[in-house]
Amino acid sequence: MRDRQADKARLHQFNHLTFNNLRFTADEKLLLKGVSGKLLANDKIALTGRSGSGKSLLLSALADLLALDSGQISYNDTPIEQIMPAKYRAQVALLTQSPAMIDGTVLDNLALPFTFRHHKARTLNMDWHKDKLAGFGKSPEFLHTSADTLSGGEKQIVNFLRTLQLNPSVLLLDEPTAALDPQTREVLTQMVLDWHTQNADKGAAFIWITHTPEQIGRLNEQEWVMADGQMTKGDGA
Repeated sequence: MRDRQADKARLHQFNHLTFNNLRFTADEKLLLKGVSGKLLANDKIALTGRSGSGKSLLLSALADLLALDSGQISYNDTPIEQIMPAKYRAQVALLTQSPAMIDGTVLDNLALPFTFRHHKARTLNMDWHKDKLAGFGKSPEFLHTSADTLSGGEKQIVNFLRTLQLNPSVLLLDEPTAALDPQTREVLTQMVLDWHTQNADKGAAFIWITHTPEQIGRLNEQEWVMADGQMTKGDGA
């Protein structure tokens, strides 16, 4: 039990996520070409670069969702292959542009994480969700909307709240506002910044892929730039 408690504490307190010489090939083409870098506690990173430069692949790799050819990723000096995937992904969460929804209502989708063993001891906080949805201009009735009728932007909102409610230590954001109007994009951006501030004591950090100049200026203290599968500006450049 002491080992499990120590492991939980070690993961919960984020210090750094290090990645060294990440290489990935698909269809005989090298897409990540020895990418290295280090995300530190409380970092706010804007990840930029042209389409196809490897940004999304890098975030997928850091989320342990990509079968790399070679390279090493470590969370607080522990190689991620030594951490149970469910425990790692509870702390390092990826939000994609096209989130998957299950059949059912918005509420069913928000409650989905709590059906998994790693989160079964936790429960969905309805008041929290109603408050956050109000920020997006959604009434409590939205919770009972069928998921298959949601717009692309609404799916991004649901996926964002489904992830944020779990309070990870690191957010990997792959253009989560791509389908949102400017006002809704600003609401989501502010929620991420609020999460970052409120969890500063545990080292909360994020990497955000964006192409919006005003969002880059709003988000980041640092900018990483990728080109042709390599980091050309940033910690690993």
